[in-house]
Amino acid sequence: MRELRILTGKKLGELEDSIVTAKKTGTGPALNIVRTNLGKNVMDEIFAIVTPMRAQETIVFAAATARQQADLRRSVWISSTGLLLNIALVLLAARVVYGEMRRRARQALDLRDQKQELERLVAERTRELVSLSTHLQGVSEQEKSALSRELHDELGGLLVAARMDLSWLQQRLPTSDPSIEQRFRRIHESLNAGIDLKRRVVEDLRPTLLDNMGLFAALRWQLRETCRRKGLRSSESIPEVELRFSPEASIGVFRIVQEAMTNILKHAEAKSVHLSVTIEDDTFSLVISDDGVGIPAERLPTLTSHGLASMRHRVAALGGTWEVHSPSAGGTVVSASIPLSKMLATEAA
Repeated sequence: MRELRILTGKKLGELEDSIVTAKKTGTGPALNIVRTNLGKNVMDEIFAIVTPMRAQETIVFAAATARQQADLRRSVWISSTGLLLNIALVLLAARVVYGEMRRRARQALDLRDQKQELERLVAERTRELVSLSTHLQGVSEQEKSALSRELHDELGGLLVAARMDLSWLQQRLPTSDPSIEQRFRRIHESLNAGIDLKRRVVEDLRPTLLDNMGLFAALRWQLRETCRRKGLRSSESIPEVELRFSPEASIGVFRIVQEAMTNILKHAEAKSVHLSVTIEDDTFSLVISDDGVGIPAERLPTLTSHGLASMRHRVAALGGTWEVHSPSAGGTVVSASIPLSKMLATEAA
């Protein structure tokens, strides 16, 4: 490079001298300088230096190009390998995720099938229990009816016969002894109390009003008689005209009211009771309310009383809905809604 700088300076100096000569003496002397071999020799020396440098530069460039291509191929190979590896990992992850999704889908289907099977079994057992409970209630009502007839016919006949015989003896054997008269009165009172007790038991087992006068008359008697014995005020709103209800529906509604009255007497501490019966839009509605202490709201969802369960089941057996709640003003309200078609006797329907 130092020699090239020197030769280049000599050539430039020669050119500068030719230009100066041409300006001073004209172009002739300048052309004579140019025609000499001095400039050509300098250029040959320059080419002699530049040609090896160019060849060396070409070799260096070719080597750099080869290295660059090798690096490029290596980069492409590494990138391709990484891409293939990433694709393989993605495919593997997708397969794992898809397998997990299929496994969870199978589990969900299995759980759904198990749930449906459990629901079917629960519904089947519930129907069996409802049927059994309905059958047991029917059997119980039949037994109560049979026992009621037995008490009415047998025990009632015996008590009435004993009272008649006592009256006959009292008339045939008159006495002025006060102690004997007192014994006669006590026996009369005991027999009368026995007859009243028999009547109450018979009415509780199977109310004769229900069979002879109908459901509404039996409900009025049940409300008034229960409230009278416990000193409670009673009021009712019951239609005057009664439809022809089936015996099962009549005794079911009567037992609901009877159980509600029993709960009021045991737990409500009420002073008055109201009974309402309405028939509207093919629905038989029954409401029993009192002014007692009521039921706390937090206890309503967890009530497990057998009496309430019996009422709920009787309403369900008639195809109706049942509800118990305590208004903010106090007391307890038991309501039932039953389709009228389930209440009517077959001929009436």
